[in-house]
Amino acid sequence: MIIYEVNLTISEEVYDAFITWLKPHIQEMLELDGFESAQLLQHIDTNNYKKIELSVRYRVKNEACLDQYLTHQAKAMRGKALPQFQGKFQASRKVLAIMDEFFSIRPRHSFL
Repeated sequence: MIIYEVNLTISEEVYDAFITWLKPHIQEMLELDGFESAQLLQHIDTNNYKKIELSVRYRVKNEACLDQYLTHQAKAMRGKALPQFQGKFQASRKVLAIMDEFFSIRPRHSFL
């Protein structure tokens, strides 16, 4: 399993419109072969009050699926944000391999 992480820094002035655009974009990414799930995360430890930082973490089945995306679809998918938001956001990307996963063995308690 591969994690494809997109880190975004978005100007506060376009944040609402960017989120409105981003959520369907994530769904569109999940239609690609091998893209199995995604998490949209907001950074809470930032001191940058004029910009908002987010991460999108996609779980991708394997490197072959990610390579297929990067080679054939990434340029078009990345370009979809430019007409509306050019100069108003920055993106960087990481590719991570899951080495192992660990889960709590404690019983979960419901406080509701």
